[in-house]
Amino acid sequence: MFKKLLPCAFVLSGLMAGHAHAEFVKMDWKTEGDSLAVIDTDTNLEWMSLTQTDGMSIADVQAELALGADGKFEGWRLPTGAEVEAMMQNMYGSRIVEGNSNAHWNSKQTGIYSPFASAFGWTYTYKKTSYPAKYEYRSYALYTDESGEIMMSGVRYLNAPKPTQSQYRVYDTWLYEDHASDSYTEDFGSGYYGVFLVSDGGFTIDSPDKNSTSDVPVPLIAAFPLLGLMALRRRK
Repeated sequence: MFKKLLPCAFVLSGLMAGHAHAEFVKMDWKTEGDSLAVIDTDTNLEWMSLTQTDGMSIADVQAELALGADGKFEGWRLPTGAEVEAMMQNMYGSRIVEGNSNAHWNSKQTGIYSPFASAFGWTYTYKKTSYPAKYEYRSYALYTDESGEIMMSGVRYLNAPKPTQSQYRVYDTWLYEDHASDSYTEDFGSGYYGVFLVSDGGFTIDSPDKNSTSDVPVPLIAAFPLLGLMALRRRK
């Protein structure tokens, strides 16, 4: 029970702290502890980990969705372009503007790649630990905007030896939002990419729709300790 209250607890702490951005809280999808979903507490939309659609095309995902309860993704759907943009704005604030918000830094920007990767997981990892070591991580998500164009949002981080001077390191960070490419079609699939899936609630273990306490108004929850004190006073 306590575990299922965690998403609500994060929402309340964010509101009381006066945060301007939304909280993203990890949730379990199929089994306790799988952490395969995340909820955007600003919209209450639940987003699936990209590790579950990694390598799939949008057409592949649509075929699974059409199977309903017999498919892999019952209760999930493809998000709208507006929902993706709102989620990215909730995650990155004013850094995301209407239209393309692609950005690149010649440095390690943990504050850029970590929020997205923590929420959705990595869709590609490369680790070469022998000299000269190289590390590359990507978390790319495909989706369709309102015009029907296939777009991508995500992050990439590279830690590699400098060309011709392997004793030095090169760090690069990328942020993508509404990124377009001629190669993106409904049938495009790659091990670098997953597909965004969203749920309106009720299909994850930790979903507020399954949590009976979520039906209790917040003011009433806050009043529980006061009711206890009143009862003690009456006993006296």
